[in-house]
Amino acid sequence: MEPMAPATIFNLQTVLSLVVFFAMAKWVVLPWLLTLGPEGALVPPLLYSALRFTGTSFMVPMLTSGLSPNFGTPAGYGDLTVSLIALVAAIVLIMGIPAGKYLAWVYAIAGAADFAYAGSLSGAADIPNHIGGLWNEMAIAGPSWMITILFIFRLLIWPAPARRA
Repeated sequence: MEPMAPATIFNLQTVLSLVVFFAMAKWVVLPWLLTLGPEGALVPPLLYSALRFTGTSFMVPMLTSGLSPNFGTPAGYGDLTVSLIALVAAIVLIMGIPAGKYLAWVYAIAGAADFAYAGSLSGAADIPNHIGGLWNEMAIAGPSWMITILFIFRLLIWPAPARRA
């Protein structure tokens, strides 16, 4: 039996990560979030999204195997930017400031756009052969943040019910 090509393994791991994180979010996390109220439900996924600053690692040559700066630089700065938006949105929501929901929208839209832009650059960057030590960042963490954005959109469009006193 021949070993799988890196691109096949990478794509398989990414798709399976998307499936697993979607199932976990739908069956475990979302039911819990819906108990936190409309604003409270947004805080945990925003705080998790604030960890996207780890994407700045794409700009560290020793962590990648010849990854093009044409991918690494915009991906790194994009992830840093959206992680800061997510963090500020979570803090503002916790403080009870109405702008928090708008910042959650800004994060969801900007975070999705950042993933779309990085995706458009990934083919030319030959990610499976040049991601090096950041393989799990892309094949596991990336899909988890994609699903988190999906569920943030869900909570913004169909908010959690108000908390009972």
